Amino acid sequence: MQSMASFPPRKRARHFLPPRERSAQRPQPNPPNITTSRRQPAHPKEPSMASSSFDHTVHVFAGLGFIQAIKSPAAALSYLEAMPGWRKDKRHTAAHKACRAGMSGGAQTAAARAAFEDFMLHAGLLVQNSPQVDELTTAA
Repeated sequence: MQSMASFPPRKRARHFLPPRERSAQRPQPNPPNITTSRRQPAHPKEPSMASSSFDHTVHVFAGLGFIQAIKSPAAALSYLEAMPGWRKDKRHTAAHKACRAGMSGGAQTAAARAAFEDFMLHAGLLVQNSPQVDELTTAA
């Protein structure tokens, strides 16, 4: 008869203390900083979301013939970030930077709209003089 292979003894459970004493030994997470009431931006270079809008709405194709109205640099930035990679070129980069700068408001908003319109025109996605745009502008 062959002898059975001996297995190493089982290790004892690490937590041999009662549950109440175990929780006292665990490090407690740092409490949130309650003294700051103002929300800090997620990224230090991220501009604040000031209420800025274009002087006139930019209409672009959103896919399958649908038209989307872009009214602010934030909306334009969102549209630009959703672009597929093959559409991204120097004009896209310029429009992206201009829209990020235009989110703070002021004269940069007009520059952001101009850069966005330039990119959309060269990408073939800018809607110009369409009956659908006239319906949208009279309905709004």
